[in-house]
Amino acid sequence: MKNRLLTFGMVICMVGLLVGCSKLTKSIVKNSDVVYEENDLSEIIKGSDGKDLIQLSFTSVEFQENERTKNLINLVNEKNQTMKDYYHGEFLEICEPNLEYMPSDDFLFEAEVKFDVEMNSNDLVSMCIMDYDYAGGAHGSTSYIGMTYDLKSGNLVKLSDMFVTPDYKETLKDLVIKFVEDNKNDIDPFEEYKTYLDDNINDDEFYIDENGNLVLLFNQYDIAPYAAGPIFITIDNSDIENILAERFK
Repeated sequence: MKNRLLTFGMVICMVGLLVGCSKLTKSIVKNSDVVYEENDLSEIIKGSDGKDLIQLSFTSVEFQENERTKNLINLVNEKNQTMKDYYHGEFLEICEPNLEYMPSDDFLFEAEVKFDVEMNSNDLVSMCIMDYDYAGGAHGSTSYIGMTYDLKSGNLVKLSDMFVTPDYKETLKDLVIKFVEDNKNDIDPFEEYKTYLDDNINDDEFYIDENGNLVLLFNQYDIAPYAAGPIFITIDNSDIENILAERFK
């Protein structure tokens, strides 16, 4: 279902590098008719023997329904269900046999999901979704994906939708390489990381921040070792203005 990674990792703090999606909406937020609040879907998942086995901390977002948000609500609900199905299914199957290696029979494996609204303006709602789990072993597993929705068109925004040229990835790759090279001592990228960029600049690995800038998500092991942590690179609109579609300028 998702790119499997190993634990939250180290956080890199530097100019232009965002990590985590750590904030959550603390109160109802309103922009025009777009209203949302936190939606707690947390639960304890039981094993096949009926005993508590997994502590799932799940914070999604719930949008107030109107004509423009109906499809957005459906898409968020579908994502919620997909993630719930994974933890009740495949993840549960991984955890059960691993219980014998844990400190006690009442040990709880961990999973955490957080939806973080990064932009809610200009008829765009852009989210970053963090997905962490621990099923035993030395480390947990963390991944980040994005979900951007256009209230005007009623569709999810793909990365390609943001650009007017088909070779936009080449421009993005050049900007990512410049950033990585400028911060090489902190990131310590794989020697061959440039060859991995085509596979790691994708339609669901970005979001738009509150200033309207594109943020590219690179999970652990995408372009750098585990110790580098997740790497979020902000691309300033001024650097891509000439290839951005008018809608996203």
